[in-house]
Amino acid sequence: MTGSKNKDAYDIYYCVKNYPGGIDSLVEAFRTFPDKSIVKEGLMKIADKFASPEHFGPVAVADFNEITDMEERMIIKRDAFERVSFFLKKRRKSDNQCLSHGTVTMERIMQIFRLIKRKL
Repeated sequence: MTGSKNKDAYDIYYCVKNYPGGIDSLVEAFRTFPDKSIVKEGLMKIADKFASPEHFGPVAVADFNEITDMEERMIIKRDAFERVSFFLKKRRKSDNQCLSHGTVTMERIMQIFRLIKRKL
């Protein structure tokens, strides 16, 4: 299960890093999903996982890439944290709607990122 979760974190990082047109285009792509409240809730969960370079998301990115060199791990964790955080910050600024009380699973938000990754 950890391998799958590591891959999910890596997929998020990959999409944010490689989306054609950059982060602004990725933010715009998220506007096309019909249930914005579910997307916003999922992005909040991602924000929790990528809250610092030492949180689960960036660590999982380094683990997925099997990086053992400490300096290289520090660089990739910092990069994952900063890129995802920047995307999330821009996304929040682009949509000022209130979050509903609906629930979303990480599986649902990963489906969204996989759809995006397929377009890359």
